[in-house]
Amino acid sequence: MDIEVFCGDVFDLPSTHRVNAILHDGARDLRAWSGPGCDKRLARQHGRDLDALLDSERKTLEAGHLALGGVHRLHPGKLRCDYLLWLATREPERGVARAPAPDLSTLAVALTHALEYVATRGGQRVAFAELGEGPDAPKSEVRLEALARASAAFAERRASAGQPAVVETVLLCVAARPLALTVASRLRAMLRDSPVVGFRSGLALPGSALGAESREKSGVRASKLSASGRRNTSASGGKSASGRRGIAFDDDDLARGRASAVGYQRDHRFSVGDWVAHPKFGLGRVQQVEPEGRMRVLFEDKEERRLLHNGA
Repeated sequence: MDIEVFCGDVFDLPSTHRVNAILHDGARDLRAWSGPGCDKRLARQHGRDLDALLDSERKTLEAGHLALGGVHRLHPGKLRCDYLLWLATREPERGVARAPAPDLSTLAVALTHALEYVATRGGQRVAFAELGEGPDAPKSEVRLEALARASAAFAERRASAGQPAVVETVLLCVAARPLALTVASRLRAMLRDSPVVGFRSGLALPGSALGAESREKSGVRASKLSASGRRNTSASGGKSASGRRGIAFDDDDLARGRASAVGYQRDHRFSVGDWVAHPKFGLGRVQQVEPEGRMRVLFEDKEERRLLHNGA
């Protein structure tokens, strides 16, 4: 899984960033808040009569509402996604008084349920903005960081169980560039040593470049290696003279590796020379075993990554 920070409106994604599901949180009775805020922005971009759609869907719910933390699939309207997922994170809102904003724990539970829903249906890309707005809500950067942590925990739990995350990209949409840069900086540091989850910053608004996109793959301080295993410090950044990425192993190496590779599990003890089949990074061979339960693995994409294992 990659977590990407995108500077833009989740309800107005460019076609290049189309996703399987856009996640939106609201009251558990599927009623949109009539005042200013994310519900109003959704209604404006959705392009259908959102209130009528919600009224229709509410009739399909047992007791007319969702459980707190539950999710419900909605028609996407004009949004650039296959479907919209409504996350129930707050109690019904009556009159002019908004329900209190959900706490971070409630947001994490609802997001986990949403990712499970998308994964079981084969979805690979999801997008959401600053979920959890409302009275007394934590700051936007705090909520976004908590949502990123919940996404990473979802992928890591599935990896520990020997299951792929299925969801390959989580797109965190932040409309304000300063906030996007702050969140990107925090997540880069947070995910630097994750063996399962990668980080990407896509800080470019449609039609204007705000900066070059950078990517840090999880569990890594990526080292570009030549086929002989030596570090390549050339200006090409590890690419061959033709401009294409090189291959770390020859065909015979890969054939032997596929025949003997062990599926990556954190609780498995690996040794130098062992072949590893990682659910995200593919086939690799252990180059070095380090103290404190870490190892360096060279993968077939010619990148060396530090992963956790049972080094006790």
